[in-house]
Amino acid sequence: MPLTLAMSEFVTATPKDLGTSDWIPLTPERARLLEALSRLPAAGPAPIAEAHEEVDPLAVLAMLPAMLASIFQFGDASAHRLVALEQCNFLSSVAPNTEIAMTARILEGQYNAEGHLVYRLGFFANAKGESRPFLIGELAAMAGNPPG
Repeated sequence: MPLTLAMSEFVTATPKDLGTSDWIPLTPERARLLEALSRLPAAGPAPIAEAHEEVDPLAVLAMLPAMLASIFQFGDASAHRLVALEQCNFLSSVAPNTEIAMTARILEGQYNAEGHLVYRLGFFANAKGESRPFLIGELAAMAGNPPG
């Protein structure tokens, strides 16, 4: 069950550990779909991940919003979007049929002139059964309510 947080908690409680996402299976079907989505609007079919191949890192990055949604949600914001990956380092590869999870931490948050929350998260992702993360990074995002 994701945490429900107020936007103000991202400003007043930094840094703060948010927790870890649910384990999400990276099935070959999901990897193919995520690889195809990560390559839009590229022409032609997306490469198919065979059981012995590594999963395209872009497919893993495409799973970040789903993993974040299983960690937290805003109770007082109806709009939320990823603005930018600020850092992203893959430390090892991930095989298809691996379950992965992400752990996130609020690094900083502030309101912009329009009253939207702009915040940064640090994160790392693990493959089930592995002691070291395969991905570490930081992202910037924005949350708020649309005008009107």
